[in-house]
Amino acid sequence: MLEDESPWKKRFERERKARKEAEQLLEQKSSEVYDINKNLEKLIYERTLALEEALKNANAAKEAKANFMANMSHEIRTPMNGIIGFTQLLSETTLDTTQKEYVEIIESSTKTLVSIINDILDYSKIENGKMQIELIDVNLKKELTDNFMLFSNNAKEKYLKYNFYIDEKINENLYLDIHKIKQVMSNLISNAIKFTSNNKSINIKIVLKKDLYNSQIILFSILDEGIGIALDKQKTIFEAFSQADNSTTRKFGGTGLGLNISSSIVKLLGGELKVESQESKGSNFFFELQFEKSKKKEQIQMPLKKNITINNKNLKILLVDDNEINLLLISEILKKLKITSFTLAKNGQIAINKCLENSFDIILMDINMPILNGVEATNILRKEHHIKTPIIALTANSLEGDKDKFLENGMDDYLSKPFTLEKFIEIINKYS
Repeated sequence: MLEDESPWKKRFERERKARKEAEQLLEQKSSEVYDINKNLEKLIYERTLALEEALKNANAAKEAKANFMANMSHEIRTPMNGIIGFTQLLSETTLDTTQKEYVEIIESSTKTLVSIINDILDYSKIENGKMQIELIDVNLKKELTDNFMLFSNNAKEKYLKYNFYIDEKINENLYLDIHKIKQVMSNLISNAIKFTSNNKSINIKIVLKKDLYNSQIILFSILDEGIGIALDKQKTIFEAFSQADNSTTRKFGGTGLGLNISSSIVKLLGGELKVESQESKGSNFFFELQFEKSKKKEQIQMPLKKNITINNKNLKILLVDDNEINLLLISEILKKLKITSFTLAKNGQIAINKCLENSFDIILMDINMPILNGVEATNILRKEHHIKTPIIALTANSLEGDKDKFLENGMDDYLSKPFTLEKFIEIINKYS
């Protein structure tokens, strides 16, 4: 008879068996974890590729949209320059009463169209994050007073009581982006006049809310007695392409971008555009902004009269443009200004040839041209032929950064189409 196994041996066998089972289980679980990790890595890799592809497509779409906006701007502004320029020239000729009325209608219509184009371009800049804030030392009270006066005639035409108040306690000089603030206020005032019927009132108030040590918080408000906005529409009124309802668009027109642009600009400036309104009673659009005080004292300057004549009529000018209408328009303007020595070139290569044959005092250079564009021609003139003649970009390209790009490529200045006769004379005098 065999002796019974030692209890210690039995215990050892049980522990060895348990350890073996545990090792097998651990190996099995490790294998499962490895497979899971492998699948997870594959899934993450595939998801990353998908996200990268989606981002690539989104950026491509964004770039395509930006290019479309730039091209659309150029294609619209080029013929608009001809319409506005020739209308200005026509208005200065001898016209009978009916003809003057027709010319005024054309001028008014072109201003409306330019305003719509600018709205679309501003919306594009905001959407692409390209709208920038430029803070300068400004007398806000004076600038806004001048701005508000521009709308007084529009209000008079509708027999509106047009009142504006600017708090005297507002600092004389503040750091702010006056162009953006004027753009917002102009849009809100235009809307107030447009949507308010005859013999009612519009009240504009600029009030100091808080006077801090280094800054001031100012409240801007435009209160009208217009058609008002339904409560359920007030939440969407600041969205792009949105108006209170379709009948508003039919009756009053507009792109539906003005309030969206104004709201976005106010946000960029650090505030929020809000509205309080009741249907048939009117609306109050308002926002608060904080501005840093200027440390320098206000300087009193004598107003300068705009120079509407050419200082030097003996200028030799080279005009480079591939558009026949623009060539004709600027030729007529130069003749009107008694500048008779000017040469035409329809592309950048012809311009270079002309510059090698003759010397000029000023070169007016379009940008988008066949064979050689304006930037390419300028680079060749500056770098290869060392020509120092002032070159002014005269172009319909007017998106954010265009001016800086032209100056970086050797041009001396920039005038965007459509331009006014006054702006054209101003820039010619600057380099004459």
